[in-house]
Amino acid sequence: MQQHSKIRHYNHTSRKRQKGMGLIEFAIYLALAAAILFGVFYLVGVVQGKRITNNEVSNVTMMASDLRTKFTGQSSFAGITPAAMIALNIVPKPMITGSTITSGFSTPVTVAAANINGVANDGFTFTYQVPSDDCSNFVSGAEGAFSRIAIAGTNVKNVPAGDNSISVAELASCGATATGNANVTIALSQGR
Repeated sequence: MQQHSKIRHYNHTSRKRQKGMGLIEFAIYLALAAAILFGVFYLVGVVQGKRITNNEVSNVTMMASDLRTKFTGQSSFAGITPAAMIALNIVPKPMITGSTITSGFSTPVTVAAANINGVANDGFTFTYQVPSDDCSNFVSGAEGAFSRIAIAGTNVKNVPAGDNSISVAELASCGATATGNANVTIALSQGR
């Protein structure tokens, strides 16, 4: 009889242990869920960054083309400013913040007349602040529409001077000029 009661007691305590999830199991499930969420958010961030970069390449290429077309009959680009570009309907509506131009990177975009081919104000320069993680994709995408490109103040393409392409080492300077994902100044210039 005593043996029968031990068995019943043993079955009762083992059922107690099996009722719920233990603290260790819960911690493992929580860690797995956190890892999966981290991976999903990381991928969403990467995709979002590439989408913004592609949109900005499209916007700056379109603005440069439209600016050149509207100034075909003019002798120079003197007086071109962000406010003037907005007034001329050259800037896409999502980029307009009052009288300033704001990129998809949430940074200001400036535009000014520039000396590109040896004549004062014979061209223009767009200046962007681009996160270093997106810099090389932005520069590579926009390269074909501009005759002069500078990364952090260093010319990496200068067609008027005979430098027609950007090297891998020059593109790598996008990351070398910034710590973390800090912004890098990119100047995109085009002349007549």
